[in-house]
Amino acid sequence: MNQRYKGLTLAVVGACFWGASGTAVEFLFSSTNVNTAWLVGLRLLFSGALLMIYACWKYLDQVKAMLHDKKVIIMLIIFAFLGMGSSQLSYFVAVKYSNAPTATVIQFLAPVFIIIYSSLRSKMWPRRIDAISIVVAVVGTFILATGGRFDQLALSPLACFWGLIAAFSEAINTVLPGKLFKKYGPIPVIGAAMLVAGIAFLPIYFTQPMPKLAPANA
Repeated sequence: MNQRYKGLTLAVVGACFWGASGTAVEFLFSSTNVNTAWLVGLRLLFSGALLMIYACWKYLDQVKAMLHDKKVIIMLIIFAFLGMGSSQLSYFVAVKYSNAPTATVIQFLAPVFIIIYSSLRSKMWPRRIDAISIVVAVVGTFILATGGRFDQLALSPLACFWGLIAAFSEAINTVLPGKLFKKYGPIPVIGAAMLVAGIAFLPIYFTQPMPKLAPANA
């Protein structure tokens, strides 16, 4: 399998897993009293720790080089907060205020922000296919949010707000670590960013009781 098809396959599989995680989160929110920040922090902390263990075993030289460069560490922290942590937290909050399919559709406006950013950076108009994609994505999201009417919202304002924040954060999550990926590889970079973002949630576990995972109406 060449790199192009491998990348497309991983993108499709990743999107499927992301959508599945949204469905699981929606179930937790509807049937238990789990706190959004508690869940996101736990997810980031353990995922980051597992990825870093694997990275240290498989890519130890890259990990050492990455953690010995102060500029890279700063970039990792920025990526952790503005990209990795922000995209996951805002997506989960959007799921809480709407549902998994709606939050996922709105978050997948991220390519629109990426196309606009790339066009501004290169000082070139988007390609025709990109421009058509932007129009279709915006119109589709408008219909989803309003039901096709200009005088009302079919979704709550909070669902729309957090969905758009999730889309913007996901765009940052995609664009920001590009150079780091090329130099150190995606696994060390993603693992470190997840771990840093997860550590930021640690105060929650010391100041709030562990949520009961029994059904909320039990």
